[in-house]
Amino acid sequence: SIGLLWTAQAVTGLAAATLMTSSLAVIAHIIPDHRVRGLAIAAWASSLAVGLAAGSWLSSLIINGIGAGWTWVFATVLPFALAGMAMALRGVQDSTAREGRSLDLPGQLAGLLAIVGLVFAVIEGPEHGWNSKVVLASFTVATAGLVGFVVREWLAASPMLDLRLFASREFTAAGVVAALLMFGLIGTLFVLSLFFGAIQHLSVTGIALRFTMILGPTVLIGPVAAGLARRHHPRLPM
Repeated sequence: SIGLLWTAQAVTGLAAATLMTSSLAVIAHIIPDHRVRGLAIAAWASSLAVGLAAGSWLSSLIINGIGAGWTWVFATVLPFALAGMAMALRGVQDSTAREGRSLDLPGQLAGLLAIVGLVFAVIEGPEHGWNSKVVLASFTVATAGLVGFVVREWLAASPMLDLRLFASREFTAAGVVAALLMFGLIGTLFVLSLFFGAIQHLSVTGIALRFTMILGPTVLIGPVAAGLARRHHPRLPM
């Protein structure tokens, strides 16, 4: 059912959001040397691409090879999740902030409001019309959430995002490049998944093959980019 799909996607989305931020924080904590850290982050990025490509092949194996229903696709993450939990418990050091941090719940809610409002407006705009009340209201909610987030983070004693970091030109530039990269990558994969399935009517295996062609270079170029950043300035590979 659609409800099951929404629930599964919400759970995996929460897990991905948690893993993305915490894993990078752990890398920064255990590898203080920025030159070596570049190689670790390259391996981290390559593993994401491997996971995206492998997931499509696992889906093909389950649906085409075994003949199981599409709901079993979500079960493929269980062994990897259990293995990751076991490795984290044994090998990951505690990186809790010594100065102490509190949960910035108002900031998170404001940011969530901004993102949900914007995404809903963009998705529903073509169907309801960009001048429709529901779309304009969603854009208004997104704007209010963004303003509230900035005000909250500026005044909070323990902000989720310290806005003073943007005083650094290097930090701001790296953040903008990362945002553009993720916008292009995730946006492209999302649109292509719909295009391959709904327009070209490809099989799951056919889609997996095309995703591998797209994501394969990401796996290969990661160590090369890390090597360039280590020998030269990180500006070059960025």
